[in-house]
Amino acid sequence: MATTTMFPDFPHNVDDEPTEDWTVEEVMQWCLLRSHLTTERKHDELIDSLNMQLEAGKQEIWNCHEQVVGQHSGEHGQEEDTENMNPNAADADHNDKMTLSPPKLSAGSTQSKKMTEKNYGTVIHVTITEGDYSGNTYTLKPGPRAPCFVGRSAGKKFRDRGISLPKDGEISTTHGKFEVTKDGKAWYTDTGSTNGTLFRGEELEDNVPLELEDGMDLQLGASCLHITLGSL
Repeated sequence: MATTTMFPDFPHNVDDEPTEDWTVEEVMQWCLLRSHLTTERKHDELIDSLNMQLEAGKQEIWNCHEQVVGQHSGEHGQEEDTENMNPNAADADHNDKMTLSPPKLSAGSTQSKKMTEKNYGTVIHVTITEGDYSGNTYTLKPGPRAPCFVGRSAGKKFRDRGISLPKDGEISTTHGKFEVTKDGKAWYTDTGSTNGTLFRGEELEDNVPLELEDGMDLQLGASCLHITLGSL
């Protein structure tokens, strides 16, 4: 929940320290805001940790897959040597084994993995034109299964691959995401933010992708994101 939504009349910054001039109510509001901010940071750290564990698990599965494929490749090579020593081996049977050999399956799997990781050549350039981050630019390279996130979070995936706007109190921790599909089209989706995303004055529906076009402007909280599409 955004700070302005919790206490719209709070006259201080959450990073300030209470002074003798503060009222009891302001001190209590400040304590609640600081507690809320700490909880959000712990939440982001937990998400980052779980994502790292997920990636490590995926890598371990791929390593096991490659080991199994390598074992099958060795067995296949032994079978070929045996057939070469036997002049009566049928050529048709040999060709069938070559077609169904595990090495070709491995090559296909590797190629499929690379296709999943690539972003199909489309790059999204984002320039902030309004708000605390006005003038900042970001180059996003999302893929079909690797979106770039935007939000108030200062987590690793926001800092390294997405857009982190922690000073914009009207933006949700995870506000939305940018994606590129296999046909090279770019999309933005509001992931259920508290204050929503505006395009041409209309609020986007949650979890419904909006196709991006060159020159579009998206309003997220106090920040206006100007979109420019490019290619690698």
